[in-house]
Amino acid sequence: MIRLAVRVPRSRAELVLAELAVLAPAGFEEREVGDLVEYAIYGAAGELPDLGELRALVGDALVDVVTTEVPDDWEERWRQWHRPLDVGPLRVRPPWEPARDGALPARNSGVARPQRRRLRRMSRARRTRARGGE
Repeated sequence: MIRLAVRVPRSRAELVLAELAVLAPAGFEEREVGDLVEYAIYGAAGELPDLGELRALVGDALVDVVTTEVPDDWEERWRQWHRPLDVGPLRVRPPWEPARDGALPARNSGVARPQRRRLRRMSRARRTRARGGE
């Protein structure tokens, strides 16, 4: 896999991003490099845009083009940046990290509660009407 990055002045970054979106509609990685903004896309050698086409599209806003080979183990290495975060009794974690000791299994977040309440009210109302009440 190859990482192809273009660096442009911050003042022209939004215009360049709009142009680049045509080449890579799936999106970009964006980061600041000093006074520049870098947009990067990833892909196999035949999947990435041609450098000539890229230069023509970005025009005089282009400061630098950087290509780097991404190591084969990137699919596992990216996980090292996603670690659990404990906030009081709450643990926010990616699914591959273990739960905290003593943690309860995941439960419904409460999304269905309003629907259950409404069904209970409707059921109560039907029973009341069936008994002759209002």
